[in-house]
Amino acid sequence: YSQDFSNAAWTKDNTSVATGVSDPAGTLNAQTITANAANARIYQGWTLASASYTSSVFIKRRTGTGSIQLNTDGTNYTTVSVTNSWQRFTLSATATNTFVMIRIVTSGDQIDVAFAQHENGSFATSYIPAAASSVTRAADVVQFTGAALTAFNGAAGSAIVEGTFFSAPSVGSTRIIGMTGSRAPLYVQSDTIAGTWNGSTNIGVVIGSSGKFSTGIS
Repeated sequence: YSQDFSNAAWTKDNTSVATGVSDPAGTLNAQTITANAANARIYQGWTLASASYTSSVFIKRRTGTGSIQLNTDGTNYTTVSVTNSWQRFTLSATATNTFVMIRIVTSGDQIDVAFAQHENGSFATSYIPAAASSVTRAADVVQFTGAALTAFNGAAGSAIVEGTFFSAPSVGSTRIIGMTGSRAPLYVQSDTIAGTWNGSTNIGVVIGSSGKFSTGIS
């Protein structure tokens, strides 16, 4: 129940939930969580095989100034910097008992929450709604087809990609934007290089120690 914090699947420990709140997508699938005591919590938990898991959730502050904390291993709390704007927070841990857990430290404080996700792996992927059971999602692919492709000016244009690098391709390069055949105008070559190709020349862009990069082609 990734979009319904009022559902009984979410344990409410001195918290109350109000539904019908505007979410990051502009719909009304967020909820307001109110702390009715100090260190109030709302969470879902799973017992799984020991592995690396990542929890993520969108949060923004509604009232109050107290600390907001996340927990994904049942033991360790991490304070996150919540503002009046929507932000997606992620937390990873290797454990068997794993959680999407939010703790509001100060009684009376309120936060808005949306789009919770719990998944296998050491980083968060794009959000996919889930209810009652887990959901498997195909790889994220953006493509122009049909009328959209016809309307797109193939003779001129620009593409810019910002990303975070997690692991090197096992063989060759990984396409960020691909074309028919083996051409890849934007690609990741290694854990330190992202590249662009203009039809005749490859240009490498250094990936920083944080793994974040920005590259583009016109």
